[in-house]
Amino acid sequence: MVYKKNIDSSSYYLNNALKLLQKMNYWNIQRGQAYYYYGNFLNKNKEPEKALLYYEKSVAILEKTKRVYNIPMLYKTISSTYSELNDEEKEKEYLEKYTKLKDSLSRVCNESVNTSIDEIIREKESENTSKKNLFLFYNIVVFCLIVILLFVYIRYQKNKSIIKQKEFEAHVLKEKLTHSYDCIIDLAKKNDPNFLNKFQEAYPDFVKKLFAINSNLSKSDLTFCAMIWLGFSSKEIAQYTFVEHRSVQNKKNRLRKKLNISSDVDLYLFFKNLSDGHAENSIST
Repeated sequence: MVYKKNIDSSSYYLNNALKLLQKMNYWNIQRGQAYYYYGNFLNKNKEPEKALLYYEKSVAILEKTKRVYNIPMLYKTISSTYSELNDEEKEKEYLEKYTKLKDSLSRVCNESVNTSIDEIIREKESENTSKKNLFLFYNIVVFCLIVILLFVYIRYQKNKSIIKQKEFEAHVLKEKLTHSYDCIIDLAKKNDPNFLNKFQEAYPDFVKKLFAINSNLSKSDLTFCAMIWLGFSSKEIAQYTFVEHRSVQNKKNRLRKKLNISSDVDLYLFFKNLSDGHAENSIST
């Protein structure tokens, strides 16, 4: 009695559900599921023929709504129902449909999984490639910076070495000039015959410029000019050359005439300017 009440209750609710879904008049998954459950209900009530009708309706809706993954289960249920009806041909037909569709869906599923895996692998490889490229770019930048810094350092060291070399050469030259100057001063004080030769070796341009003004200057004139250029006073020249002071003054006057130097121009400044190339304006015309 209780079982019959349960059956009646199930039938009542299922019928109401079907009527409600039919009034909505559209294909949906809920309607397909309701047909499937109602088919099962009819099967249990020993009404396999009616059950098959609702199973087929359920299949049609699932196909319409593209819920194909639920269809293999229906095919298997339909095959079992035909088995109960002893319809071997239909049983076999739906069993084959079940097997084919299940295998097909399995392949699609596997392909989807493989595609997803391949996509993940490609994304990972792309990510790794991007990381490698970024790492390579950073390495290239760092390498270029190291090369530039190395180049700047080498150039700095080279320039530093050149500056040191020039400073050393300038120091050596200064030492030589100082030594040469001291030696020439010493020779002048001693009235040494080698004085003029040493002076010409140390200051050849000065002598050339004197000859450019007057090529007939004597050795004595050149010696006298050299002593004035070195800064010796008239008194010192008289002392070191063993002549009177008046003779030195007379010689200066004669030298002015030979070099066309006006009387208001200081001879020492004239000779210093001459060695620097600025004495032309001091020469009288």
